[in-house]
Amino acid sequence: MELAGSEYLYNLSLLALTFSALSVLVTVVRQINGGPLSAVDVYLVTTFTSAGFGQCFAAVLPPVVGLFGLTGQALWAVASGIAAILSAAVIARIQWERRKTEMGSLGSSLLVVFVALWLSVLILTVNAFVPAVQGIGLHAAAVTLSLGTVMWSFVRRIACLGGQRPRGEWDLGRG
Repeated sequence: MELAGSEYLYNLSLLALTFSALSVLVTVVRQINGGPLSAVDVYLVTTFTSAGFGQCFAAVLPPVVGLFGLTGQALWAVASGIAAILSAAVIARIQWERRKTEMGSLGSSLLVVFVALWLSVLILTVNAFVPAVQGIGLHAAAVTLSLGTVMWSFVRRIACLGGQRPRGEWDLGRG
């Protein structure tokens, strides 16, 4: 039996995978135009690629869990629980790598990005543990919020490649 709304999740996973490929392609173009990759470039490509792959995986988890015969509360507890753990691990790694490359403090725009990403983890956690609200809606909303946030961040970073000089924390030279 097909999980209701799974087409949306499959499309979301394709969008996340396409986004990951695009972020790598932009990094390759940047390397061709500007020489070897800096620590910031490596941080950015690993950040956007790991986020995209994680979101792709989170999007297909409910249909996969459904293949094992789980339905209802058990399905959402397992799928959203695993997605929350995966997302939290990816975000924590991104923040750890950012501190490791010493890119300075978070500006207001990056703070919004991290708050939105952690909010998506909270939504997945609620979906995993609160039966009264469990369902595909919260799972899809969390993955969509996460992917949309990362895409917005990526577009802001790309502006640096085109010669535009975004303010503050979006400047690649600043980290």
